[in-house]
Amino acid sequence: MEETPSFYDLIRLIEKAKDDKNIEGILLKANGNANGFGNSDEIRNALIDFKASKNSS
Repeated sequence: MEETPSFYDLIRLIEKAKDDKNIEGILLKANGNANGFGNSDEIRNALIDFKASKNSS
């Protein structure tokens, strides 16, 4: 069984992926959403930042 990263770890992993040239995209599997609006918005912003970093390369 795969370990689910904490919210903090998820944001860090997305930020780290921005600088990894071997990572072209991110797939999140979510079974429900236990995050509040604020956390969901932070995840969304991290993913937008990741996408922008890959488009500018």
